[in-house]
Amino acid sequence: MRAPILGLVVALALAASVAAAPAPPTFRLPGDVAPKHYALDLTVDPGADTFRGEVTIDLDVRRATEVVWLNATDLKIGDATLVVGDKPVPVKVVPGGDDFVGFAPAVPLAPGPARLTIRYDGGVDSVRSRGIYRVAEGADWYVYTFFESTSARRAFPCFDEPSYKVPWKLTLRAPAGLVVAANTAPTDARDTPDGLRAVTFADTPPLPSYLVAFVVGPFDVVDGGTAGNHGTPLRFIVPRGRAAELAWAKQATPRLVGKLEDYMGMAYPYGKLDVAVVPRYWGTMEHPGIVALGQPISLIKPGEESLQRKQFYATIAVHELAHYWFGDYVTCAWWNDTWLNEALGSWMDGKMTDAFEPTWLMPLERLLHIHNAMGEDALASTQKIRLPVDSARSPPPSRT
Repeated sequence: MRAPILGLVVALALAASVAAAPAPPTFRLPGDVAPKHYALDLTVDPGADTFRGEVTIDLDVRRATEVVWLNATDLKIGDATLVVGDKPVPVKVVPGGDDFVGFAPAVPLAPGPARLTIRYDGGVDSVRSRGIYRVAEGADWYVYTFFESTSARRAFPCFDEPSYKVPWKLTLRAPAGLVVAANTAPTDARDTPDGLRAVTFADTPPLPSYLVAFVVGPFDVVDGGTAGNHGTPLRFIVPRGRAAELAWAKQATPRLVGKLEDYMGMAYPYGKLDVAVVPRYWGTMEHPGIVALGQPISLIKPGEESLQRKQFYATIAVHELAHYWFGDYVTCAWWNDTWLNEALGSWMDGKMTDAFEPTWLMPLERLLHIHNAMGEDALASTQKIRLPVDSARSPPPSRT
């Protein structure tokens, strides 16, 4: 009878171990730990469908906790180190399902500062514009990012909620000869022994994870002079050989920024402005310092600059640029208020486009939009403007 008893003891011990395993969050992060600063080091090759990463997060432990929970999706965690004060603390990786990963120290963390470093691998999406994704044009591959609303966690373990708004320092390692650009200007570039070029960028202003952005590839970089009223450096980053299609964007963008500065009574707040021309309309996004605008919006072949194409670029570009003041500089604490962010953008795109070119008679077009909106609002099937976002199945934030 000894063997069955031994088997029962082992089974009970395993059951107790499983029962004692920390349960991951069900939707939101618990809030007992918050980031203060990220240092993100990524190795990205547009020709590969995987990437490597290391992220160091300075933490503020607000309440004693046994596990530091972060968001992470489809990332392979290699190892992690935790430092409290100047002492390393052993830490165990705790699986957390599709959207979370936990890091359990040998002893519970007391309130105060700590630093967590995580090494990991991830995949580059070749199908959808989400997370770190890549697109081929001719024989070339280009890498872009799109993190709103919950795809930053596909690129790095993080606190992937908009209220966690802190500075980021980014280092990108890519094959030598490729263009790399991100939210801020580079501060250092060096060749590495493995044949890569490592570019380190200045710390960002406080940003939520969904507004971090970068591009890597054999781009053409086109000088756009300055934008607005305060000498903001302006560049356009386009796939190789397509610079000739930027004539209208180069003409319109500096004035659009100036009109927004005039109306807001505040200078463009992010130091430099790169216009990264991304492959698809979906992918357009108001990243601070590196706005993403889709090729169907931004690139117009010489001789095809119709009035409609010019209006399309001006209206969409000024909508995204307006988000630098509300959405980026001031950010909604949670996704149920995205309607306000997008409503202000939609209101501003008509108002600023009219200021940009009064002969287009944009107020008349706005009357048509108002008529259509009131018709939609009269339908019984029309959903509320402000909806709760309290589960993964909640309606996604509206994008315009």
